[in-house]
Amino acid sequence: MSETDSSLLTIEGVRAGYFPDVPILEGVALTLWPGEMVTIVGPNGAGKSTLIRVVMGLLAPWTGTVRLRGDDVTARKPHQIVARGVGYVAQRDNVFANMSVEENLELGALPLRSGDPARRLAEMFELFPRLDERRRQPAGTLSGGERQMLALARALMAAPDVLVLDEPSAGLSPIAVDLIFEKIGEINASGIAILMVEQNARRALGMSHRGYVLDGGRNRFEGAGQDLLRDPKVVELYLGG
Repeated sequence: MSETDSSLLTIEGVRAGYFPDVPILEGVALTLWPGEMVTIVGPNGAGKSTLIRVVMGLLAPWTGTVRLRGDDVTARKPHQIVARGVGYVAQRDNVFANMSVEENLELGALPLRSGDPARRLAEMFELFPRLDERRRQPAGTLSGGERQMLALARALMAAPDVLVLDEPSAGLSPIAVDLIFEKIGEINASGIAILMVEQNARRALGMSHRGYVLDGGRNRFEGAGQDLLRDPKVVELYLGG
């Protein structure tokens, strides 16, 4: 079995952009192994969120491949990616504000490949007790941290093998940030692989198995999360001295 076949997610040579001849990604490569947590960091405009959009089928790359368990899923539709066991939490507009917490979660169970949706719902309320307390409440009335918990729980309702997170701590209070990172750690400890883009680079790398630093749409550094935190060049250029 090749390395590509044994990995959960493999990205090779991806070039992509939103306008012709204006590339955002210039040959990016990345590997995610089963059960692993990997964080992508880098300056604004490095292409981090663009790479996530390519993974989720929201943007077709010009060249390169995205493979899931060795199968080429490049430019598949987002619902096809989700149906293959990939959960996704977008940075913004990631809940249905006019629907209740419980209704949001029930929608998340639609791609469930096997298992009992009611059981998944009970598991989500156990993982996020605050959502249980607000199960009848419209999602639009939740705090920022509660909305992010709901977005995580909804993505987990389909029992994914990998969870893709785009800036999960963005715009949250310090207390909410702590809680969200705590829950992300619990989710990963349960065996779900996580691919995360995060501006809170020190916090994210500190809890990740590995990390990638993108700059100018290219791979600049990669390695174990703790190693990147100790790398003088990474610290100087990307972590604020």
